[in-house]
Amino acid sequence: MRRVRSAASSRRLQPILFLAALFAVIGAIVYASTPERASTWRDRDIRVDGSDEEWRGEELPVKGEHFSLGVVNDGEWLYLCLPTKDPGTRTQIAGMGLVVWIDREGSKKRRFGIHFPVPNPPGAARVRRPPMPDAGEGRGTPPPEGENAQVPGQHEIGILGPGKNDAQLVPIDRAGGIEARVGLHEDLTVYELKVPLMRTAEHPYAPNVEPGGTVRLEIETAPMRGGPMPIGPGSIGGVIVPGRPWGGGWGVSIGGPSRGGAIIEPIDVTMNVHLAKGPR
Repeated sequence: MRRVRSAASSRRLQPILFLAALFAVIGAIVYASTPERASTWRDRDIRVDGSDEEWRGEELPVKGEHFSLGVVNDGEWLYLCLPTKDPGTRTQIAGMGLVVWIDREGSKKRRFGIHFPVPNPPGAARVRRPPMPDAGEGRGTPPPEGENAQVPGQHEIGILGPGKNDAQLVPIDRAGGIEARVGLHEDLTVYELKVPLMRTAEHPYAPNVEPGGTVRLEIETAPMRGGPMPIGPGSIGGVIVPGRPWGGGWGVSIGGPSRGGAIIEPIDVTMNVHLAKGPR
């Protein structure tokens, strides 16, 4: 009788073991297909001021996107720089902001994200949205340069996670050392971000990774709330992404067609970044 029960138990376990092995293989394939990038050790002063002057030689194009990306770290901080001349990408950054997720390697859930800039936080006067794509251009028209062309929403930062519905707006000067800035320079927009690696009492908002570790970095267009807004003259619709946890802002059609052919493709990048362990 013992042998019969043992055989029956073994048969019941076989489908479970098969599924576990299948999921492990699928996970390995997904991980292997994720682009990888190595961060470099910071060997110069980096001022988070919306300029990429200190980033020369560190910025590499991102496949499938219209921007480059620089990734640098030291023993305490992770630095990102995203410069772009693409009008559609510039419009999204200025009008919606980006959400940057930084999570430990192997994490199945998003636990630490930053939304910046936040163009229309609660209680703030609604700002005029930047110009949408011109049908003749096909990719979009960036905000004009000048004193009134400053990207709105740079005084607060959205902290997302660790729970699915956890989100809070924090004044950037009280964000535990996090620094962020978007700068406009003629036809160039530069997005800079500085984030502490380890969570401490002094730095309560951090992904909790050490130098030499690996993080999953995701960069995406910030979700918006509201009805469809034209993305160009004669726009006839598009896909509306879900609202931000704090609401507000202005709606926008993303990836939708228009009679003039103007289309904004949402930013959606995932890569594994291997952090530098120390100076070369």
